Amino acid sequence: MTSIFTHSAMMGGKWIPLSQYKPKVTLIVNTASLCSFTTSNIHQLNELQRTYGPRGFTVLAFPCAQFANQEPLSPDGLKAWTADNAITFPVFDRVNVVLSKPDVHPLFEVLQRELGPIRWNYTKFLCDRSGTPMKKFQPVSLSLESEIEKYL
Repeated sequence: MTSIFTHSAMMGGKWIPLSQYKPKVTLIVNTASLCSFTTSNIHQLNELQRTYGPRGFTVLAFPCAQFANQEPLSPDGLKAWTADNAITFPVFDRVNVVLSKPDVHPLFEVLQRELGPIRWNYTKFLCDRSGTPMKKFQPVSLSLESEIEKYL
């Protein structure tokens, strides 16, 4: 299996190596500010970050506009939206996550190869401390604590 920590992604227009999050347990999420799942998911993700962050956990959010263009915000708009919603975890620049497209971000290619396709916004991938993808959660999955506990 491939580690997520071998990948990089843009944040604020700069390449960020995901290895800087090693050896944390990570929850990677494709987000969208206009999705009907946003309110419940952002609240949950903030709460998970607050609860488990001190124990070596982090949420990594990747906005995506590929599902009904529900992420129309520019980089500056995303930054403002993140601040307005008091988001407590890293939010990267917008990426493409659809596996069938040639411009899919390599991170999401690995995640889907290991755990299955993304069908909508707020699909979540839990990775262990070595960066190995362990479990995928659907957008409406709001009870993740017991799974996170397994890897902490």
